[in-house]
Amino acid sequence: MSSSVPTKTASYVILGAGSAGSVLANRLSTALKSESIAVLDAGCREDSLHHSWQIDIPAALTYNLLPSSTRNWHYNTVPQSGLDGRHIDQPRGKVLGGSSCLNAMVYIRGHALDFERWSSEIAAGEDDKVLDWSYKGVLPYFKKAQTSHTSIRSPEVDEYKGFEGPLDVTNGRDLSEGGMLSQPSPLFDAFVEAGKQAGYRATDDFNGFSQEGFGPMDQTTRPDGVRCSTAKAYLRPAADANGNLEVMHESMARRIIWDEDDKTKAVGVEYEGSDGAVKRIMAAKEVICCLGAIGSPQLLQVSGVGDAPRLAAAGWFARGKGIAASNQFETGGFIRSRPGLRHPDIQYHFVPSAVVGQLDILPHHAFQAHVGTLRPTSRGEVHITSPNIKDHPLIDPRYLTTKEDIVDLRNAYRLTDEIIRQPAFDPYLGDPLNTSSVDINSDSSVDEFVRSRSHSAYHPSCTVAMGTCVTTAGKVLGASNLRVVDASIMPSMSSGNLNAPTIMLAEKIADEIIGTKIEEDEGRGWFEPDEGERDKRQRCGEPVRQII
Repeated sequence: MSSSVPTKTASYVILGAGSAGSVLANRLSTALKSESIAVLDAGCREDSLHHSWQIDIPAALTYNLLPSSTRNWHYNTVPQSGLDGRHIDQPRGKVLGGSSCLNAMVYIRGHALDFERWSSEIAAGEDDKVLDWSYKGVLPYFKKAQTSHTSIRSPEVDEYKGFEGPLDVTNGRDLSEGGMLSQPSPLFDAFVEAGKQAGYRATDDFNGFSQEGFGPMDQTTRPDGVRCSTAKAYLRPAADANGNLEVMHESMARRIIWDEDDKTKAVGVEYEGSDGAVKRIMAAKEVICCLGAIGSPQLLQVSGVGDAPRLAAAGWFARGKGIAASNQFETGGFIRSRPGLRHPDIQYHFVPSAVVGQLDILPHHAFQAHVGTLRPTSRGEVHITSPNIKDHPLIDPRYLTTKEDIVDLRNAYRLTDEIIRQPAFDPYLGDPLNTSSVDINSDSSVDEFVRSRSHSAYHPSCTVAMGTCVTTAGKVLGASNLRVVDASIMPSMSSGNLNAPTIMLAEKIADEIIGTKIEEDEGRGWFEPDEGERDKRQRCGEPVRQII
């Protein structure tokens, strides 16, 4: 590279100021006062470091999914054979705060058994000490991140909550009962009651002792009803307070720079600045990639990290062998779709409106129960098609390409129909929106509907997974001074929306980098059904109306 290329240096260079990058920028710049921290993001400063109603107002959440939005990368999948050949949108945040500025603000940590599974899935790599990703190892970091504004307080409840963290978390019930919503929808209560009438439990807190059941959703909004993105919670306070933190907006990473003598040592990043000029920033200690489950594997691959034959096909020479107030979602539910499961495999988001396709909202009264599976067996891929970072990568989730996944969604459809037909919905139930032709007793009829109507909930993960691509602390295997910290390094999906576990993951690895540690939460239990219930049926009682 020519010596005329503008160059600066920082101790730590963080790529991406999204859900994970904002956390790291805050924690490292606050704890390591003698170190300089630079965070690069392709998004505009004005989008989230200043007030923007399209982000701040929870009910405006679909605004940034529109094709005209500049805050969205507007990714798209290849045609999905399991979804009748349809392309599926994959929106990701192109804004300070990342996808925490675009998402539905649902705060779900996941089930305790997800993290017990993580700890058994992960192996140490290259003499890296193993971080504890079990439930007792992650709960303190969920609590560290959070300030809970729940109105339900008791010693038992508080054991699972944080009350001094940067991230505001408000319960949907409190928004309704606290007067933030002038006319709370009675449909939310009807959905919870219908779940109980269908034989399922109720729960006051999906993030506490029991995830299983129906109840109010936590969301990342402040008590005044404004979205609390990670830019608002972490990045803005750190940028205002810490002179050692530089936030470089409209700066897009092009590739990782490797040491001339040690081609596996990351020493900096080439990027395109806000003026369009190609520049570089050198990292005295680490380059930390926080570009998400699509952006992180793409940057690694355009930098020569990945499968050598695939990189060669994309026109890139591989290095050696390659190195591997209301968001309208105030209530929901988690249930087991069949006997034999220890924890829920189905999640509901209930909305008192209706969306057709991916974005079209009906202009009349309606309600929907969005249902999805939590542990799909289909496995997809993200890989580059050229060495140019501006060319979108190929995204192929391979939705519904296993028999298990189509059976699980078939079961979910039938269970949902039964819940909606319970007495609690009698005052509100009208004609079905698009299911009148479905024969609920016919597997093929239900499957046809599922394949033609299913869409993504926009929670990609596991594309640079711990144990196979990175260590338990996010260090890229076979490289030095290079780390990945975002949802891409999850070893498997957690049960629910992924923003909360991504923030937790960044909090935990930030402590590892700084050299501090929170004591593990010993003895915090979680609900599982007893053997009799688990093995014989998937619910605690019989439905008032037996539909299936």
